[in-house]
Amino acid sequence: MSGIVDQVLKKAVEAALSERRLLLISDDGYARSPSVDLFSLVHDKANLWLYPENGVHPRDLSERRVPHYIKRARETGLVILTYSEPLLHGLRLAVRGGLIEPENVVILFVWFNEETGERCVCRPLVDLRGNLSEWPHGFFDQIEKDLSEMIGWENASP
Repeated sequence: MSGIVDQVLKKAVEAALSERRLLLISDDGYARSPSVDLFSLVHDKANLWLYPENGVHPRDLSERRVPHYIKRARETGLVILTYSEPLLHGLRLAVRGGLIEPENVVILFVWFNEETGERCVCRPLVDLRGNLSEWPHGFFDQIEKDLSEMIGWENASP
């Protein structure tokens, strides 16, 4: 792996597995998904799960699987590479519901910055209510943008 983003991802994977945390990684589809490199890091531990793009699977499947993911993370650590908005929200609800502590959920968003030509990474923190400390533009926000336009809100963003 090369580059700062790859180093951040590698350290996050190592920490999730050694500290038994749940790490969720998502990218914008243009950031050259790190799945191959991550798979080589955790292949022997079988703790990397590739979750299909949102819409490929039923919504409730990802939400119903969250308790299983939490159990697996507590036992051995777990890394999930996903585009699933319901899975992300299911984890946030699990934190809000007290099923998992906020410090044991790590979320990384990776995206391609067209201005610099580089990949970037953002790590929003999850609070006890399931809120994220930040939300990168372009990640799982199309519904909010569309509804804001239909309602007539100016410059609305999640």
